[in-house]
Amino acid sequence: MEQFTILANESWCDLKGGGRGKCLNIDTKAFYHSVYHGGGDMWKIKGSIENMVCTFKNDITRYSEDVLKKNMSNFEKILIPDITQIAKLLNLTSVTVCVIPRAKREEHYRDDQKLFRQTITNVIKSFNGNVFVDGTHNIIRHTDTPTTHLRQGRTYKGITTESCDISNVYEKDILLIDDLYTKSIGVDEDAIQALYDNGAKNVIFYSIGKTGDRFDKSTVSVRPISNKDISMVCEAKVILPRLLQFTLKTGKTKCFSVSPYQNEILGESVDVKKIEFIILPGQIYVQW
Repeated sequence: MEQFTILANESWCDLKGGGRGKCLNIDTKAFYHSVYHGGGDMWKIKGSIENMVCTFKNDITRYSEDVLKKNMSNFEKILIPDITQIAKLLNLTSVTVCVIPRAKREEHYRDDQKLFRQTITNVIKSFNGNVFVDGTHNIIRHTDTPTTHLRQGRTYKGITTESCDISNVYEKDILLIDDLYTKSIGVDEDAIQALYDNGAKNVIFYSIGKTGDRFDKSTVSVRPISNKDISMVCEAKVILPRLLQFTLKTGKTKCFSVSPYQNEILGESVDVKKIEFIILPGQIYVQW
């Protein structure tokens, strides 16, 4: 998990009547689990963040019940330690967990398209009121808005207040969760501001993925592994989250960033014969 700040003076978004304006009045502490690499076929790679987000959408390809259950389980394994760490880092003793609603009104979606929120609800309830309070239905969409990932249009300042009912956030610390943060869209910034406008005491933001910023050094692409390196690997071990150490037949070791698979365990030795390398520009996916 990584931390960043959503800066108010950079939170520009479209205005409904035309032009651009700031949609957030206060800097916001924010966290994300992994960088999201959009475009190409990355969403097809099982276990990747891109695949997880796409599976939860469940609107382009309709997934089976087994796939959806597995996706929920994988998200739980990410969410539980991440929000626990957030609470410890910020010394939170009670925080209400809210969710950015999908773009269309509630009745527009099938139940199997609401599993992102349902997973968060399940996780929060598993804490039995200890630190985390279930506010996953405190922001409900009552009016359709543009679906940005389907390029149906852009959002604008005030769209959350205009299209949602917001309840039970007054004087509360809020952890607001979305599947994906993209700085240029403005929907998360607008929702944060809407919570403040409804009396929230403090808002923290968390997302599974954050789209890469080419000016952000933390998202610079890793160097690709070569076919020669692959053929020389004799041992592999997880040494840090998203970091796999390869021992080559020459005795040398090389470390490579990999996608955050849910079955990686620190210190785990990986059977080299079972490793499948999927090489895409700037990113290495490793499955075993």
